[in-house]
Amino acid sequence: MTQYLPYVKSYKRSWQTDETMIKNHLLPMFAEIKMNVLSAADIAVFMEHLKENKYSAGTINRALVLLRYGFNLAIKWKVPGVKFNPVNDIKLLKNDNKIERFLTSKETDILLAEVKKSNNTMLPFIVAFLLLTGARKREVLDAKWKDINFSQKTWKIPKTKSGKIRFIPLCPQCIKLLNKLLLLQKNNSFNTINSSVSNDYIFANPKTKKPYVSIFTAWDKARKSAGLTNLRIHDLRHSFASFLVNAGRSLYEVQQLLGHADIKTTSRYAHLSNERLQEAVNLVGKNLDINNI
Repeated sequence: MTQYLPYVKSYKRSWQTDETMIKNHLLPMFAEIKMNVLSAADIAVFMEHLKENKYSAGTINRALVLLRYGFNLAIKWKVPGVKFNPVNDIKLLKNDNKIERFLTSKETDILLAEVKKSNNTMLPFIVAFLLLTGARKREVLDAKWKDINFSQKTWKIPKTKSGKIRFIPLCPQCIKLLNKLLLLQKNNSFNTINSSVSNDYIFANPKTKKPYVSIFTAWDKARKSAGLTNLRIHDLRHSFASFLVNAGRSLYEVQQLLGHADIKTTSRYAHLSNERLQEAVNLVGKNLDINNI
């Protein structure tokens, strides 16, 4: 980790994701094991551990890809004792979960109530903004006030996953949330260590005035309290898409709002709620008079 992170920080925009994966999953399992003795069997045990804790195939695969890359770098850098990559003997899990996890309206209310209780005073704002915009976690954590246009009700994301600038329209609830947060920050209502530092970042850590590297601990506690232990932060983005689709919006609109370059990526969100499916079949039933059968 001491060599890996400084290296990826030099070119990888999403290095914080790697850091979170390392801290939350890899170090707890492998911190006491040297790379030159780590075996494919050890990695298989690690995979089973993640499965038992209900982590998705996608999360497990990302951990494996990170491990594989780490070993490849170690071999390239000639780290003493590291002669081969044990991850090469491990196959990625089949990730065929086409229907993404999304929140119902009731679950959303419960989650918002629990994040409001968090010791992390910024978590309620972050979670609400994620739900209201469908943005990615890192996009929200790194968001700056200068990129909010209150008059046009838009948010400019200068660095997206595709490398392009993206503009997100903001709903009235978003504007209300931002105004509330702006007022709290101006009044210095959050506990701060260095209040002389200006808040460039919208959702900055009140103690450092810098973006959070990770909010996993606070998020994990809140989701468990809400009874949503399997809910990932990225599922808030899925929920945003689901709300739109269930409201009858087109996949093209969802594609534009999520910033997908390919409509095929958006099609994974084309699921409908049971209530909406029931409404659909009810329409068919109204046109069929079974009294004549």
